[in-house]
Amino acid sequence: MGYGNPNVEPWMITEEKALPLLEHAYKRGINTWDTADYYSLGQSEEIIGKAIKKYNIPRQHLVLLTKCYFGVDERVIASGKMNIQMAMMNDGYMVNRVGLSRKHILDAVDASVARSAIVKEE
Repeated sequence: MGYGNPNVEPWMITEEKALPLLEHAYKRGINTWDTADYYSLGQSEEIIGKAIKKYNIPRQHLVLLTKCYFGVDERVIASGKMNIQMAMMNDGYMVNRVGLSRKHILDAVDASVARSAIVKEE
């Protein structure tokens, strides 16, 4: 949750600081990593994907967890801060992109896999 853009939330740490932490955690036996698509609007998942590639971590040695509910869109941070009300409103611009409908869950899974780049390219 803490990996991403500190300009959006001041407690987030940058990719440059997060990557060595993930490597250190893996080398110490921490192989279950939890994230969500809403964490820094997907940057957390992207950073985890980069760590897997950069440190050649075998995917089968990790348990990756992610969550979905909130809407993920650049408009959610258009003001420079997270707009939690917009991220929770399944209506208007965000219709079908918020909540736990079958459509949103399947879309969120596809987007998460793409962000973390854990599928093998053919």
